[in-house]
Amino acid sequence: MNYAFARGTYLKMMGKTIKSISPVIICLVFAGLTISSMGHAKAADPFSTLRGNWGGGGTMVLKDGRKERLVCTAQYTGTSSQLGLSIKCKSSSNAISMKAQLSANAGRLLGTWEEKTYKAIGTISGISSENSIKFYIGGNVLGTMAVRYSKTRQDVSIQTTGVSLKDVNLKLTRR
Repeated sequence: MNYAFARGTYLKMMGKTIKSISPVIICLVFAGLTISSMGHAKAADPFSTLRGNWGGGGTMVLKDGRKERLVCTAQYTGTSSQLGLSIKCKSSSNAISMKAQLSANAGRLLGTWEEKTYKAIGTISGISSENSIKFYIGGNVLGTMAVRYSKTRQDVSIQTTGVSLKDVNLKLTRR
C-alpha cells in the first residue's frame, strides 16, 4: 500500500496504519534533523596552527634552584582530532626529550606521554581552546603543561613534581 503524506490521509508505519502527520510537522522534524547533523559536522581543526616544526629556547629550573638555559626544537603532527608532539631541549648539563600523543574530542584532551632522560611515562588529560592547550600529566611524574600559540610563536610552560626538574619555560618560533 502507498499512503501519501498529507493532512487527513493515512500512512503505514511499522506494520500499523496511523493517521498522517501534517506536512508542517514533517518539515519541522526534517529541519531539526538537518540542524542536528550540522552540529555533528566535522569540527574546526584546533591543531592546524600548531602543527609543524618549531625552534627556540628558554630556561629550566631544577629542584635545587639551579637555572639553566635551553635550546629546543619541537615538532607537532596529526589531524584535527589527534596531536603528536615531540620536544627536545639541551642545556650545558641536561637534556629533555618528551613525546606525547593526544586525542581531542569537543575540546577535551586525553593521551599518553613519555620523557626519556628522566625515564618518566604517564597519561595526559586536559583541554584545548582556540590558541592554547593545557593538560595535566600523570604517572611516575606529576605536573602540568600549557602551550599558548599563534601562527608564528608559541610559549610552552611545564611544571613537574617527583623529579629533579621543576620548571621549563620555552619561547618557540615556526621553522
